Amino acid sequence: VLASPSFNDINAATAFVSLAKLQSSITHREQQNGQLKALITRADRMLKLKGVAARPVANIFWSVAKLNAALPETERLLPALVAAVKYSAADLKPQELSNIVWACAVLRLSREQMHGILPVLAEQVFMSADDLSAQAIANICW
Repeated sequence: VLASPSFNDINAATAFVSLAKLQSSITHREQQNGQLKALITRADRMLKLKGVAARPVANIFWSVAKLNAALPETERLLPALVAAVKYSAADLKPQELSNIVWACAVLRLSREQMHGILPVLAEQVFMSADDLSAQAIANICW
């Protein structure tokens, strides 16, 4: 399935969100599964080709933060995700923006990584301030 030309950014994001929601039941054997490595590699390639829309970028970023303890190899996606936020930021909806900021905090991104996306995220927070829910504001401030 991962090698299929029809496997797209939405499929990748859906796979990561599903893994994140099931993280507590992921076994060591499943962690070593070649399909997981293939999914990370495929997502990394998609992100680097700038072929991922804003919502899947946000969903994958959120998933990497949720999966960090169970599947630390997902952190390999961070450089590509940081770059993807830069090119997709203008299309982020308030919830997606909030999820990315939350993920950055949970992952404790380095100063260099934050320097790369903080200005873009801050601008988007400002631009969408009227549309942010109380929960989104709390997540961003957290």
